[in-house]
Formats: sequence, structure tokens, C-alpha cells
Amino acid sequence: MPVAGGGFEQCYNAQAVVAADSLLVVATDVVQAPNDKQQLEPMLGKVAELPAELGKVSELLADNGYYSEGNVNACAAAGIEPVIAMGREVHHPALAERFAEDPPAPENPTPVEAMRHRLQTKAGKKRYALRKQTPEPVFGIIKSVLGFRQFLLRGLDKVRGEWSLVTMAPAFAGAGCGISSGCSPWQARSEQDRPRRGASCGVRERYSRVRNDLCEVKRENRIPALRQAPPSMEMRPANDECGKINSDRLLARPLAAT
Repeated sequence: MPVAGGGFEQCYNAQAVVAADSLLVVATDVVQAPNDKQQLEPMLGKVAELPAELGKVSELLADNGYYSEGNVNACAAAGIEPVIAMGREVHHPALAERFAEDPPAPENPTPVEAMRHRLQTKAGKKRYALRKQTPEPVFGIIKSVLGFRQFLLRGLDKVRGEWSLVTMAPAFAGAGCGISSGCSPWQARSEQDRPRRGASCGVRERYSRVRNDLCEVKRENRIPALRQAPPSMEMRPANDECGKINSDRLLARPLAAT
């Protein structure tokens, strides 16, 4: 896949739609396109195919990588209110800008104009801020907790199946904690819930253990582990031949035979 800065890498672009209330992944896809702008409409189609019992999506949060006029119009056509960043925001806005009053709403706005006004209001900024705590933790936990940092299969169809399995693992972990009661599968609700969730959490632990073992084999083949010095070696201060700047270094020398 082409990457920023030129050249190609053996990688994929993994997509995921995350529910804001439960942090469950409800739709996934893997593509070989480096640009995310072409991925929003296909994901809207996957969301539309979800069972009606799961409810209806009313709002979509996405970063600037998904912004385009076509994507905003597609959300409006699907009856979904888009909240997509239209550009990069400064990290430390001025106080006047931070506490400014909401601008007046435009008359007969287009979907893009309506979204621009929405992002300029205090309520819109607060809603967009939820994006940072919705998909980002999910991807972070997949990498750090599950230990999933590379695909083990080859081929787009196989990789899509592997990604579906990875994003499905937290759902099994949270099956025993009562998703309907507001418990997120990524976190424990309380200490008294931990024993009850033991069996379901075991699924995640066993899956993570297998995943780590498989990845460890690959890492071991690429980067040998550091080994301890043999017993016949000891650390001694460097002599003056190494120079003054290296006087605090330690050199490994074999012990003299006795």
C-alpha cells in the first residue's frame, strides 16, 4: 500500500465503526487504499445493514481524514447527522475564541454549511470531543491489551476475517457483564462484578495469550533477545587508555585464570 512520503509498505487500512455508549465495534472493513475519504460511504452501507433491534444511528463522529462534501451529503441522505472535522484545529485556542458566543444559524443551509455551523457551537464542539474517547481507546486496547500489532494472514479476504475476529474479542469479554446495563466490555464495572465476569474475561485472556505467543515467535526470529554475560566475565572500570570522557564506562573482560 502506498504510504505518506513515498514508497510502499506491506500493510492494510483497517476500518472500524464504534458505538459511543458501549465502545462495541459494530462494523469493520480492511482495504488497501491509503485515503480514508473513500471509506465512509462503504461503512455507512455496513451500518445500514445492522439489525433493527440494535437501534438507529443518529450521529456520526469522524476526524478530518474522512471529510469531503460527498461524505457529508451521504450522511445527510442516510438520515445521519455528521460531525466531521473540516480541518485541523489548534491545540490552545485564545480565550476569546474559547468563550465566544455561538454564531447565528444560516438560513436554508446545505449539509456542509449546517455541519460547519454545528462545529462552531459549544454543543457541537462538545459532541465532537467524544470522538477522542470512542474509537481511539478501542484501537489502543487492541494493540496494547490484546497484543495485536500485525496481521498473521495474507490476502485481503483472510485479513478481513482476521480483523473481524480481533474486533469481536472484546464483545465476548463483555458478554457476561451486562452490556444492556451500561457496562463497557473494555473495563470492569466494579470489584463485585469481577468474579461474575471471570469466564467471559477468560476468552479475552486466552485469545491474547495465543496472539502474544504467535507474535513472539515472529519477534524472536527478527530480533534476538539480549543474553546475560557468561559467568567467566566481570565488569571492570575502563582504564585511562579509553580517554577521560569514557572514564565512567564499564568494559567486560575475562577473568584471569587461577
